[in-house]
Amino acid sequence: MSNIFLRDLSWNYISFFIIAFCGILINLIITKFSGISSLGIVNQVLAVYILGAQVGMLGISFSALHSISKKNRQIDYKLIATAALIATIVPASLVSILIYLSSDYLSLILESDEVGSGIRLIAPGLFFFALNKVSFAVINGMRKMKVYAFFQTLRYVIILLIISILLYKEVAASMLLLSFVASEVFLFIISIRFLYKQFIGVSFSFKQLMPHIKKHY
Repeated sequence: MSNIFLRDLSWNYISFFIIAFCGILINLIITKFSGISSLGIVNQVLAVYILGAQVGMLGISFSALHSISKKNRQIDYKLIATAALIATIVPASLVSILIYLSSDYLSLILESDEVGSGIRLIAPGLFFFALNKVSFAVINGMRKMKVYAFFQTLRYVIILLIISILLYKEVAASMLLLSFVASEVFLFIISIRFLYKQFIGVSFSFKQLMPHIKKHY
């Protein structure tokens, strides 16, 4: 195996272990400082969140990863990344709105007003999560594995830190879901900034972009 492959693999393993550790720690501190019922509320909302995020992406992130991994020109990278992000905006927005509007109905099904409140709080995060999945797929396809691993890890570190602060403030269980929204907004800003810097000086026409956007619908 090449040194580059081993290096990329090592970054992914490091990221995986940190993410796993943060995930366990998040569950433990919620249970210890807010109770098992709060953990149940958070996990129920996250189940809806993850399902909604998958629908909101429509597989566009996988398409972007597949397409960009076969290219080696900056203009191709930028075309694929831009088209995939634009194509994700509509479904991600619709799913976020739908999840928000269905929060009362879902709270009745799950028999918890806190779950409904949590869904309303986390719904905007769906939009940014879908866009981040596309951005991360592009970064992965460009073989920027160190950056990819860092961003993936950073998501859970931010969530852990914000949840710790919110637990210290003794907020309601549903408010803990704000940590997921905050992490996605922050990751969106820095990932888009990173991609922008990668493509400085690379330009294309709207005519060149349209076929790439249509490819996702």
